[in-house]
Amino acid sequence: LTLNPTLQNNLLMVEGNTDLPNRTILMYEVREVSAAPRVASGTMPVLDGRYSRQVNLTGWNADTIVVWVGFQTLLDGSEEQPQEVIERFGELGEFLYGDNVTQVNGLKRVEISQSVRRLP
Repeated sequence: LTLNPTLQNNLLMVEGNTDLPNRTILMYEVREVSAAPRVASGTMPVLDGRYSRQVNLTGWNADTIVVWVGFQTLLDGSEEQPQEVIERFGELGEFLYGDNVTQVNGLKRVEISQSVRRLP
């Protein structure tokens, strides 16, 4: 899982590459580094080894923005990973291994984050 966020004026592109199968759902969170941070979050699908989402930062004030992208087999709400993803990585991600794999409360996930600076 790679992450290459880029800023163009008030538009943040959250994008990267992955070897996860098509239709795998990735989570993202974009957060200002400030005392009262604004946060945008959601999901995005993998297609042909890539993912991308645009986030409008109009009205955000902080110079530094932290972008986080994660993959896990269990998702919040009504979204579900495709069955082939569950079979490959396990109900709780038990078959996930690697340097960017973390485990919280028995659930394994892959996550990556990066900061970007907004220029005045």
